[in-house]
Amino acid sequence: MVAALDLLGAHASAQPLDLRRRRADARAAFEAAERAWRESDFPRALAGFRRAQELSPHPATLYNVARAEEQVGHVDAAIETYEAYLRAAPAASDADEVRRTIASLRASREPAVTPPVVTFIEVPELTGARAVVTVGLYPLEWPVALGWNDS
Repeated sequence: MVAALDLLGAHASAQPLDLRRRRADARAAFEAAERAWRESDFPRALAGFRRAQELSPHPATLYNVARAEEQVGHVDAAIETYEAYLRAAPAASDADEVRRTIASLRASREPAVTPPVVTFIEVPELTGARAVVTVGLYPLEWPVALGWNDS
C-alpha cells in the first residue's frame, strides 16, 4: 500500500484554515482506511480511501482506492481507478505493474466460453430427427438428416 500521509499534510502552516482542515480530515480518513485494510475490512477501507481522495486528491490515494475496489470485487471501478492513477502519475515506478493488473482485471471480466450441449431427439418417422442445441438458457432446434456421413 502506498502511504500518502506526508504528502497530504505538507506545508500545513502556510495554507488557509479550510485547506488545512480538509487535509487533516483527509489524513484521518486515510489512516482509518489503512487500519481497515490491515483488518481486511475492505469495504470500510474503500470508503476511507475514497473520502481521503475526495478531500485531498493525490495519485497515491487513487492507487489505494483502486486496490480496495479490486478487493471488494468492483472490477470495472478498479480498472477505471487504476487508469486514473496512471493518468495522474504517468511516470510512477509501478506503472508497468499497474498496467499488468489492469490487463488481468480486464481478462477476468471476459465470460468463460462453454461449449454448447448438443442432444438429438429422434422423431417417430424414419425421415429425420431434430437437433437441440442449448446455448446458455436458450435451446435452439433444427431438423437434421438421419444416416452416416462418410465424406
